[in-house]
Amino acid sequence: MPSRMSRVYDIREEVMKRSRNEVARWRMLRQVHRRRSRWLEGQSRRYKRIHCIRHQLAQQQRRSILFITQII
Repeated sequence: MPSRMSRVYDIREEVMKRSRNEVARWRMLRQVHRRRSRWLEGQSRRYKRIHCIRHQLAQQQRRSILFITQII
């Protein structure tokens, strides 16, 4: 009579077998997911950079307006 542990191991072996097509499909899905997440991360970095530049320009304009009003 096989032990309980060996039965669990046999079932696990059956579950883990995948066809080559299935493995390839999962690999492609992982690659696409990674590519999209990296792209999105880059987009958010670019947006943050653009946002900072716009903020700095707005601050500079405000300071220049304050400077002009103080002179007059």
